[in-house]
Amino acid sequence: MRAAAPAKKRSVRESVREGTRGAYREAILSAAERVFVRAGYYETRMAEVAREAGVGVGTLYNYFESKEQVFSAMLDAQHEQFWQGLERAIEGEDDPVACLRHLVVTTFEHLEQHGALFAILMERGGVGECDMERLAGVDVAKHYEQFLDLLEKTIRAAVRGKQIRADVDSRLLVAMLSGAMNGATYSWLKRGRRGRLSSNADELLSLFMQGARAS
Repeated sequence: MRAAAPAKKRSVRESVREGTRGAYREAILSAAERVFVRAGYYETRMAEVAREAGVGVGTLYNYFESKEQVFSAMLDAQHEQFWQGLERAIEGEDDPVACLRHLVVTTFEHLEQHGALFAILMERGGVGECDMERLAGVDVAKHYEQFLDLLEKTIRAAVRGKQIRADVDSRLLVAMLSGAMNGATYSWLKRGRRGRLSSNADELLSLFMQGARAS
């Protein structure tokens, strides 16, 4: 049986080219966030994004076909940062209820940091989870499902530990908790992002646990 041919190594030039392209893309997304926050979604123009990023409009279109694609890519790029924050928050934590608190607090802190972008989702008519794919793209919707899966995994661990009641479907418990988080976020955005969203985490989780706690 003939051995498979070894993978072709990338040349230095190819590596540099890929690195440069990645740096350009990152710079464009960073500039785009500033423009979207400053101008709002509907008033943002690709030419303005290009000017903010210091590139030509033609160069911008080599990376993104439309501002819809730019906006989706911005939210997608934030996912890795958000997910790393979640992993750091629960690393080494053995108490599932404590993990739930870390997940809620970390999520709210991330929303505080990028609140203006999420306000744009509301500006575009986003009021619930069902709007995620329509307004932010398939990848962002998948990331949100990944977050819900992590919530369910943590809730299941709490059920096994007899901290959360076992007579309610874990998917319903996830819907209740994520729905409360979405409601708190929506209210905070409607108030113009005044105050700290993360300061509501303990009260929100306490209210959830009052109904979900095992007797």
